[in-house]
Amino acid sequence: MKKSNLHSKIIAMSYTIVGILCLAASASGETNISEKVVQLKENVSSSKENLKQYEDNLKIVDQNIKETQSALKQLEKQKLAIRKQLEDSQKGKSGVESSKKHVQGFMKSEQDKMDLEKKQLEDLKASLAKLEANQLKR
Repeated sequence: MKKSNLHSKIIAMSYTIVGILCLAASASGETNISEKVVQLKENVSSSKENLKQYEDNLKIVDQNIKETQSALKQLEKQKLAIRKQLEDSQKGKSGVESSKKHVQGFMKSEQDKMDLEKKQLEDLKASLAKLEANQLKR
């Protein structure tokens, strides 16, 4: 019973609200038609102005997109140039390392030769000293 009573109260309130809304709508329907026409003209004017602003903004957006795409292409070119420079730098570094090893090999070879010649010179000096000592003994 309580459910049906609540249900009937809700239905009654709904009818009351609909009735009030209908009265309000009929009251507003009596407004002046010329005022509505003026309002519609203002709305058309505003809509045209809004459309113009939209089109102007769209042009700006299109230009921004073009500039962004151009900047991205430029960045890609720079990126490729940097990669090429890096490759060239690595090749140059490899060449320098190779030359460095080659020069170090020459330096070691020359040092070995100098050490050998120094030893031979010492041996010759020792031999000369012996010869001079033998000569003095005679």
